[in-house]
Amino acid sequence: MEPVTYAQRQVAGNLKVLSIFYWISGGMTALGSCVGFIYVAMGIMFAAAPAASQNAQGAQGAAATAGGIVAFIGFVIIIFILGIASLSFMTARNLTQHKGYTLCMIVAGLHCLNIPLGLILGVFTFVNLAKQEAKELFGLAPMPPAEAMHVASHPVTSPHATQGAP
Repeated sequence: MEPVTYAQRQVAGNLKVLSIFYWISGGMTALGSCVGFIYVAMGIMFAAAPAASQNAQGAQGAAATAGGIVAFIGFVIIIFILGIASLSFMTARNLTQHKGYTLCMIVAGLHCLNIPLGLILGVFTFVNLAKQEAKELFGLAPMPPAEAMHVASHPVTSPHATQGAP
């Protein structure tokens, strides 16, 4: 939905700025996944290095096992961090296209765990997405008025109401 009112245009502008920060955050997170390559390199070095002790056969097997575990941990770190970066990239795209309201809220919550910059980004995202204009931009149905939410299918009676009635 295209912004129509002044308030919707203002919220759309805020979402555009948040989108830019999500692109930056995703890029920085993806760059941070390079830390996992350090673990992979260390694991390969452990596995490939010759044993320095007299019992070369047993030491080589233990070093290879430890190296494999360290390399596996490195791969898990890389995949996990790249997954978080891809969520940030998807959120950046969804904020500009006004799609995926729930995904944007979830990723904003995940960013709140990254203190201090992620917390600021997440809180500002919550504040902007909680506005009625943002919900309208995302195509969510406007909230019904309070009177329409009251269901009066049967009157609520209290024991005191029947005592005074004839």
